[in-house]
Amino acid sequence: MYFVGMTRFSVYQPKSTEWHASNESVERDAYLEYLYSDDRMSFRLHTFLELSLPLLERACIGFNYIHVVQYSSEMPEKFLKILKLAEEKYTFLKLVEVNQVDRYTQVWDVVKEFFLSYNVINEIPFGYFNLDDDDLLSIDYFESAAKYIKPENIGFYVSF
Repeated sequence: MYFVGMTRFSVYQPKSTEWHASNESVERDAYLEYLYSDDRMSFRLHTFLELSLPLLERACIGFNYIHVVQYSSEMPEKFLKILKLAEEKYTFLKLVEVNQVDRYTQVWDVVKEFFLSYNVINEIPFGYFNLDDDDLLSIDYFESAAKYIKPENIGFYVSF
């Protein structure tokens, strides 16, 4: 059973309609200052590294799993170094620096490599989820979701 998790870790995305902090009225410097403030990032790093990743590590036992973490080149090195240490620790974790133009291509190229590493060439159903950098999944998430991952459910969403 295959799962793909995705986290946009404080990705710099000007003019995004998804986030209030990135709206057009906010100047670049003010947006970056907010996005990468020590207070904001320390909370997210703590939640993701100390809580979320250990839970995911326990939850994914028995499943083929990759978790892609998108980050921006604007991310200060002090935070990026911490994420890179996590990537070394957790074998399922893959960091991908993304830009605004090729973001989806960059991410899905990493996911394709994951499937090729298992010699999966044909289309197969897999679980996919987004996880915010300040959110957690339950320890039984993979087990609970696995029963819905079958060909007849391709394209469906599961909400617990």
